Amino acid sequence: MDLFKKFRFGKYFRFLFFCSIGVISTLFHFLIFNLFRFSFNFPFTLSLIFAIILSMIFNFSVNRNITFSARRHSLGEQIPRYLTIYGISSLANFITSSVVKNILSTGAIYENLALVAGLAVSIPINFFGSLLWAFKKKSSPKF
Repeated sequence: MDLFKKFRFGKYFRFLFFCSIGVISTLFHFLIFNLFRFSFNFPFTLSLIFAIILSMIFNFSVNRNITFSARRHSLGEQIPRYLTIYGISSLANFITSSVVKNILSTGAIYENLALVAGLAVSIPINFFGSLLWAFKKKSSPKF
């Protein structure tokens, strides 16, 4: 059952929900990064990789099962598409974060600013890739 079909403006609610999940995923990303980086004293790069992977799993699960109601579609098709999109956006995130961190300095504030810069680049890539390709519903042939 598609949760958003109950609402008259379902596509707008779906967009707002996608954005809300993005905010939650971003907060989760920050939490994981800071936990590994500053609580467990992991290196910047390793903390960033853990944050990207764990937020990716969370994001895929929620968007597949709730946002796009795509549970009926093949995981065999969705996972490679999602991983491709997320791989591209994560690479953009990683490169941007690393470059900004090297430009700024070391320290909690600067490293979190680098994280924000990486997310600012990767979020639009992830959103449009998920919307237009990874979770796109198959159109039925018209005769």
